[in-house]
Amino acid sequence: MSAVGYVAWALVVALALGYAAYTRNLRYLERRAYYEALARGAVMAPPPRDPWDGPDPAAPPAVGQPAGPRRRLLAGMITAAVGAALLLGLLTLGVGPWLLGGLVPLFVGLALIFFWLLDRRP
Repeated sequence: MSAVGYVAWALVVALALGYAAYTRNLRYLERRAYYEALARGAVMAPPPRDPWDGPDPAAPPAVGQPAGPRRRLLAGMITAAVGAALLLGLLTLGVGPWLLGGLVPLFVGLALIFFWLLDRRP
């Protein structure tokens, strides 16, 4: 690839990151103006939630979604199962460094299950 191709890719990446930073800053400014207006005594609807802030802690869990520590157990079981399946599938190629593709998610899932066991309260 020529230098023009590298510059074009760098420009595309810079524009994407710049757009993400710009929209994030606009959401921050909107929230800041909302809280300043509340401090002055204004009554208004809250601004929309930022998807980067994670799930709304005041909202009830979605239907079919486990709440609390059970979510960690479910995530650990799914991750460990995917890791075990990848490990068995990659084992057909023989023993080598490619087995890390299955070992890493397997042990991440086992760690989540282990932390769930430690965090359980009687």
